[in-house]
Amino acid sequence: MPLRKLSRYIDDPVYFLLWPLPEAIPILSGIALGSYFGSLWFWAGLGFFLSYCIRKYNAHLKANYLGHFLYSYGLIPLRCYSFPNPFVDTFVYGASDYEV
Repeated sequence: MPLRKLSRYIDDPVYFLLWPLPEAIPILSGIALGSYFGSLWFWAGLGFFLSYCIRKYNAHLKANYLGHFLYSYGLIPLRCYSFPNPFVDTFVYGASDYEV
């Protein structure tokens, strides 16, 4: 079994057991849904399949592409002043901003 590189820096993704957290969420959700609905193997298999698809999708993209994609469509609400609203196309500043 090949060794996995664990996070070395503070902004690296969080690992849960052997998987980064975005890949572990479908697995854990599949196990939880399988235990709730009574068909554990089906839902756990579906969770592993979704995790595999996410891993293959993110393998050829830049870091945090999915987060940027979700933000650009307004699916991740951020309530802070440093991030503009993704639905605003133009920014209009008052005349007092241009005066020196």
